[in-house]
Amino acid sequence: MVRHVYEYWEIWNSCHSEDIIKHRDGHCIHHINGDANDNRIENLQKMLFSEHTKLHHTGKDVPQETKIKMSKAQSGKNHPMYGRQHREESKMRMSISQSGEKNHMYGKHHSEETKRKISENHKDIRGKNNPMYGRRHSEETIIKISEAKKRKNKREEIKCCQL
Repeated sequence: MVRHVYEYWEIWNSCHSEDIIKHRDGHCIHHINGDANDNRIENLQKMLFSEHTKLHHTGKDVPQETKIKMSKAQSGKNHPMYGRQHREESKMRMSISQSGEKNHMYGKHHSEETKRKISENHKDIRGKNNPMYGRRHSEETIIKISEAKKRKNKREEIKCCQL
């Protein structure tokens, strides 16, 4: 894997030996005056990626054309997870991190209007319009579905024990 070490990281790290930024440690360097080519130490500020993202992107309307370009840039073989899978341990951690009170829908319910919209959007795949209408899964697919359900149930059991 190629790791990029940007000039401003090297400058920061050479001046802040007690506060070194390492690859993927959750931090980045912000250019205070907004000029990414101005690498003077007084123009550099260490901050969390999340803070940096909020600083530059909160409240900004991104044009649809830009959204499409960004999406295409991270699609298929360009996606960081292309051809890879999360480990079971990682899946369990992600599941736990979004369960119970941490879930964005915890304690909330869909409004009647939202329920109606969801129902409307799914009407066209019922009955004869369903891609599986009149068809059966192959034995291989049935086994895969069964195994996936078993793994999901196991993750939920472990999650319940850890809460």
